[in-house]
Amino acid sequence: MNNGVTDQYFTDLEPYGLQKLCNFLSASYRSGTVIDATLKGRTDEDAQFSNSFKTARMIGKAIIGRKSTYIERLQTAFETEGVQGTECDYRDGWAARFDPGLIIDFPRIGINTAKWELASRSCLTVCAGGSQSKIWTRIVRTVSDSSKNLSEADLGEINGIARRLSAAANETIRGLYQQDFSQTVDAPVELRNYGHIDVFAVDCVGREISERIRSSTGNMYWNDEHRSLAAGELSDVMRSVAAISMPATGRDNDACPEFALHDAANFVPFKSSKGAEALFVAATDGGHAYLSGLVDAGPDVDAPLYDKVSALPLSSGATAELASQIGGAY
Repeated sequence: MNNGVTDQYFTDLEPYGLQKLCNFLSASYRSGTVIDATLKGRTDEDAQFSNSFKTARMIGKAIIGRKSTYIERLQTAFETEGVQGTECDYRDGWAARFDPGLIIDFPRIGINTAKWELASRSCLTVCAGGSQSKIWTRIVRTVSDSSKNLSEADLGEINGIARRLSAAANETIRGLYQQDFSQTVDAPVELRNYGHIDVFAVDCVGREISERIRSSTGNMYWNDEHRSLAAGELSDVMRSVAAISMPATGRDNDACPEFALHDAANFVPFKSSKGAEALFVAATDGGHAYLSGLVDAGPDVDAPLYDKVSALPLSSGATAELASQIGGAY
């Protein structure tokens, strides 16, 4: 389902010149698919299928029983998209939790392209108690002390790769999940895509951009009436990232030096539980929601902040928590 959204949004964009006062350390892309469970061939109000928590647990056990199949299919889906190679130990890294529905965390899959070292991880919420199923896949550039900074063109390239890989992963999981769902409940269940959510976050390093992100998140709140960012580095960078990653509804509304929003878009300030501060733009296009923004990765361009154990940037945790909040509405 693309709801009229095409890749034209993301390919025919004139690049904006940045002031080059900050570095781009990494970028995280998280794509969510919201799913409706219905009985095949039924069109009445009884067609909607809702699990008990006991049934959700049984479906979860069926999924875990096919761990190798899920990972092999995901690796095949990634390789079909043209990556050079993938690596994953399908036996390690799985987790299941109730929060409040059953959430199954898949293991990490390393992905190598001709240019990038990426990490993928997916999770599946098995619908229960009237809530809808969700599939989330994260694609992120891993980082180290020797990682080179990203250019604006690099961000666009990572965004494009991540969109393709996450879409392939979500569809692969949906198809396998439909098989396990139907077999467990012994009914012809169809899992249809209800909507999509994309979250794209860029880790920015630099004294001025760090101060501006922290200042903006402190002065804004959800659904604030504030419609623009003052001309400056934050405005330039936000405009560029929105142009790379969002449809027209989330991009700059006019040609003034400030970054100005359409009426249909909002600024979303966000602070993760680990203290990473971020500023996003949120917009919708039909059944597709987009959030794109900037995460403060520290003021010192020579010592950016990231998780040195997992090699993941701060944006990874910020998008995970933001996605969890959004997913809770379904």
